[in-house]
Amino acid sequence: MIAEELAWRGDTVVLVCRSRERGEASRTGGYKIDFDDLMLKKKYSAILAASQSKLAQVMFTLELAQRLEGTGVTVNALHPGLVKSGITRELPFFMRTMLNLVSTTPEKGARTALYLATSPEVENVSGQYIGPKRKPLKLAAQANEPEARRRLWDLSVEMTALRQAPLTNAASPRLTI
Repeated sequence: MIAEELAWRGDTVVLVCRSRERGEASRTGGYKIDFDDLMLKKKYSAILAASQSKLAQVMFTLELAQRLEGTGVTVNALHPGLVKSGITRELPFFMRTMLNLVSTTPEKGARTALYLATSPEVENVSGQYIGPKRKPLKLAAQANEPEARRRLWDLSVEMTALRQAPLTNAASPRLTI
């Protein structure tokens, strides 16, 4: 896992998570990772797939932060807000126009990532999901379940055939991925 590998060197790890985790998946009773249908073969939808992947990113952030506790490495996820990008170009004109009216510039969207990667204010903050206003966001109920986070981690290691190496203590330069 690239984030864990980078963290071994004592880096700051910032993972960018988009709207699905912040939206439906962050609410109590929202989307959950279905471990019995992890690949969504029984009930696929694009919204469910996006929501599940964003929730997984937040869960991985929390698990990695816990695994790196005491090493001097900080690990946080962030939601940049609704950012204007080319992803909307395939949408109908009306939807694209509406989204562009309420979205922010890529420069403004990058502010939270830069803040987490460089600000002394968050030098020792780890295991958080930070929003565009630099405040922690409410997590989905499943993201707060240590057993679910460990299960997702272990399944991912198994599915990718990666080995888990011991974590080392290191200095703490900052790196954003």
